Amino acid sequence: MENVNTKQLSLEDNTASLEMGTPGPASNTSLRVTPVAEALTGAENCNKQQTRVTKANLCRNNIAALAESRTSLCEKEMYLIQQKYNQEQQLMKMKMETEKLKQEAFREKLMYYKEKRKRVEDE
Repeated sequence: MENVNTKQLSLEDNTASLEMGTPGPASNTSLRVTPVAEALTGAENCNKQQTRVTKANLCRNNIAALAESRTSLCEKEMYLIQQKYNQEQQLMKMKMETEKLKQEAFREKLMYYKEKRKRVEDE
């Protein structure tokens, strides 16, 4: 195991020297990190980066899907507004026709009473 290329991290040394304000190691206790452990740490970092990229892609896809559904919703809303406008235009035309027919009926009624009055006066 001693042949394996190792790095020594003296966590306690750094902590003790910071607490005491003195430079240098405070004890001989150290943590050995083997290349296998470094590889695992690198793999974890890689997995975290891949997870971030995957989450970013997922978020981007969700935003795109939401934008597409929003566009679809806006198109449907525009279609419904156009339909409503067309129906209101038809309703207005029908009301105008109804008013014209009422005016015509009133004129005819007025003419009828004028003729009737004239006949009564002539008799």
